[in-house]
Amino acid sequence: MKTLTTLSCFLVITFFTFLSNNSSAQWEMSSNGITGGVNINSLVSTGSYIFAGSQGEGVYRSSNNGASWTAVNNGLTQLSVYSLCVSGQSIFAGTYLGLFKSTNFGAEWTPSGNGTAGSSIYTFTASGGTIFACGNAGLFKSNDDGANWTELTNGLPSDFGPTAIAVTGSGVLAGGEVSFGGAMYKSTDGGSNWAISSNGLTSGHITCLAVSGSYVFAGTIAGVYVSANEGANWAAANGGLSGLFFTNTLYSSGGNVFLGTNPNGGLFLTTNNGSNWLDKNQGFSGPQYVRSIVVSNNYIFAAKYHSVWRRAYSEAIGILNLSSEVPDGYLLGQNYPNPFNPSTSIEFAIPGNLPVKLIVYDDKGSEVAVLVDEVLKPGKYRVRFEGSNLGSGVYYYRIISRGFSETGKMVLMK
Repeated sequence: MKTLTTLSCFLVITFFTFLSNNSSAQWEMSSNGITGGVNINSLVSTGSYIFAGSQGEGVYRSSNNGASWTAVNNGLTQLSVYSLCVSGQSIFAGTYLGLFKSTNFGAEWTPSGNGTAGSSIYTFTASGGTIFACGNAGLFKSNDDGANWTELTNGLPSDFGPTAIAVTGSGVLAGGEVSFGGAMYKSTDGGSNWAISSNGLTSGHITCLAVSGSYVFAGTIAGVYVSANEGANWAAANGGLSGLFFTNTLYSSGGNVFLGTNPNGGLFLTTNNGSNWLDKNQGFSGPQYVRSIVVSNNYIFAAKYHSVWRRAYSEAIGILNLSSEVPDGYLLGQNYPNPFNPSTSIEFAIPGNLPVKLIVYDDKGSEVAVLVDEVLKPGKYRVRFEGSNLGSGVYYYRIISRGFSETGKMVLMK
């Protein structure tokens, strides 16, 4: 077995999952003001507002982090809202019949679907001044804040039904359905021309896309795929999931990617680009059916069937701040308990506003989990590392910050 010193030579960064042992550290329903029984299809945030698009009751808005919601449907003549998108100062609502826009945080809506042929709009993405929209009548693009839309067809098959869209560093990816199953297409010229980009995608129709750094995630009707080269090649990324779920949504935030699935699944988090997914369903009740996810104002929100739920973002990704007292220096504690099964806690301290990275490795030096990669305030923190999907053996955890690194050793015994 490699010694700790030898292993440290090729351990680059380390992390643990911080999780509170407080019973309140879980999801709580946050739907006050939303009529019971209505499906929530989409969540977005801008400024201090959070918006929820519903099936049949239009758009709801919250200005107090989801504590209460108010319907904001003035001018919105179609109340079955499938999707929402923020682009600059504008908010777009994709509905069953057409597209609407608000420039005053939902106080008023006006039709904004010129060129979309009244299409049902299933999803959007916005990048700079360009907006892409997927609908039952095709794939569309606007360069003038939604005033006019152009259908994109060159290189796409006539039976292509776009259901997912994402902008990457080198182009645009559009996923959807064709007569022979699912397919992914890529454009490197802003959508003017498209080429097939489905190598490795084998499980069928594509439902959603998310970009995290140099990685692209694709949700399908049977699990998740990831591409490390912006769509040229894809590989299954379902580690830790108990089944190949129908994927409703993917959401990327600060190197963390969240997955929302149909019942018997729920909401999951990966911190290592899909190698392993962590169950984040603590506190949910009712069907585990997550349609949309958004992070806003230090909370993560989930549209779950007929309700909106929220949870502290730092707790959802595992970070628990134990003390804000500035320590004299860095500290990496020994995990406890050790040996452990299936989880263990680790504490560390940092003396300033500093970038912190922590990763767990196995005894061969392979990365197991990346659970922290962000700037933290000075103080003391606790994490919980979850090893339920790992085999017995020796694992190493390494912390790296500015001018400091240290490695610890722990044993998983099942």
